This record gives sequence, structure tokens and C-alpha cells, in this order.
Amino acid sequence: MKTIQKSILEALLRAALLVVFILSYSCSEDPVSNQENLEATSARSKSKNKKKSGNAVLKTLVKGAALNAANGLDIGPDGHIYVGTVNGQEIAVINKNNGKIIERIREGVDGPDDVVFSPDGTALYWTDILTGEVGRLKDGVVKKQFVAPGVNPIRFSEDGRLFVALDFLGDGLFELDPELDLPPRHIISCPTGFCLGFFNSFDTRVEEDGRLVLYGPCLPSIWLLRLMLTPFPITPYFLQTCRACLVQPFELLQEVFLLRQICLIPRLPSLARMACYMYWIRPVKFGR
Repeated sequence: MKTIQKSILEALLRAALLVVFILSYSCSEDPVSNQENLEATSARSKSKNKKKSGNAVLKTLVKGAALNAANGLDIGPDGHIYVGTVNGQEIAVINKNNGKIIERIREGVDGPDDVVFSPDGTALYWTDILTGEVGRLKDGVVKKQFVAPGVNPIRFSEDGRLFVALDFLGDGLFELDPELDLPPRHIISCPTGFCLGFFNSFDTRVEEDGRLVLYGPCLPSIWLLRLMLTPFPITPYFLQTCRACLVQPFELLQEVFLLRQICLIPRLPSLARMACYMYWIRPVKFGR
């Protein structure tokens, strides 16, 4: 009797499982129709996105600076302003009358820190401070020469001599061949460190006696150096520190001017509103 009841229960269980299987299969979606439904849904979604994109309005949240890290500049023979932009890796040409950028020179420009035109206006020179190169653009052709890392200020003298100095990544003063063919020539060398304290800027002047003189500030101090460049030294001057430059006489250094800096700080101090002035107090001359 127990055997018969067990057989009946097994048969009922099998029948129930069969019914469940049949119902689940019959209620499931047809794979083909299911794919069609998915494609239809995707098409409707794309249609909605197209409508939204058609009505979308592009807005600029923040405008970037027209010049990225503007630094040195010079006036070109065309009257436009040429500005070197270190981070922008370009030289921007600006119309001085309306302030609009009319050209961006990028070929061969790798972080220009300073720019200068040749005295005849036929060539544009710049210094790439990170790569240590000096570039020249003449007749549409770019030519470059490696000087040293940190090459920064660049200036022509009235008689066409080209000078560059190093900053931050190096220290020293060089004269270059304007054609960038001959090797750079050291005027002041700093083999052990920062002897000049960075010539971040300088200028030259022909004195009444015809000798060429270079003026430049010793950046971390309050000194303005006056260097005699005529006659040109055969060998470079090797200095150890900026202090050595100030206290030890050497033939090239003619005068050192002590500067005093006065800063007028308003009630709300800020770098933008701080005005600083420098003036000469007295020249310090070294004996021969």
C-alpha cells in the first residue's frame, strides 16, 4: 500500500513539474520578437537624444586667458607687439592699436621666456628657458642653438652683438653668434652654482668713449652690476658666488650700484596693489 502511494506521489510531482515547464516556455518571449523590441526601444531613445541635441545650446563656463604665462616682449618692425608665452609655448603677435591677437607663432617654439628682434628687424629671436635653446625666425625659417638650461633674457647691443643670460636653472652670461653658427661664448661662467644671482634682465649701452657696457640686477640682492664688454675678454670670468662678485674685484666688473627698494603697501595688502620703486643710493667702485 505504501509502495502504491509513493508511486502516485512521484507521478503527481512529475506531472506538476511538466506543467510548470510547459507554462514557463509558453509565456517566455520569442527571441526574435525580443530582439525587435530592443531595437525599437533603442531607436526611440536615439530619436529622443537627437531632438535634445538639436535643442541644446553650447555654453562656455570659463574663458581661458588669451596669453598663457606671458613674459618677454618686443616691438616688431611692423609695429606689432610680439609676446613670448612660456606655458603657451608660442609667440603671440598683438595689434597694439586694438589689442587683438593676429597671429600665434608656434613652429619650433618650446616655452619662450624672452624675445627680441635683430637691429635691422629681419629676424626674431627667443629663448626657450626649459630646453636651453635660442631660436631664430628669419625669412620663414626657424633655426635653433643649444646654450644651457635656464637661458632667459636676450638682448642685442647697438652694434649688433647678441647676449643671453641664465636664470633659475643655471647662472652665467654668454655672447652668441647672431647666425647661431659659432658655439656660444662664455663671458661669465658659474661652474659651482649661482654666482651672479640670476641676470633676469639686462641692457647694454655704448659709453661716450665707445666702450660697450652691460647693466643688470643681481636678483636676490640689492645690487646693480655694470660690466665692461669692450674690449671683449679672451677667457671667461669664473665666479663662485654672487658675494664673490661683489667683494672681489675683477677686470670685467667696473661698478656696482647699491639699490634701495621702497614698497608702498595699501591698507589691504595684495601683490596686485603693491607698488615698488628702486633708486640708486651710491656707486661702489673697485680699484684696479
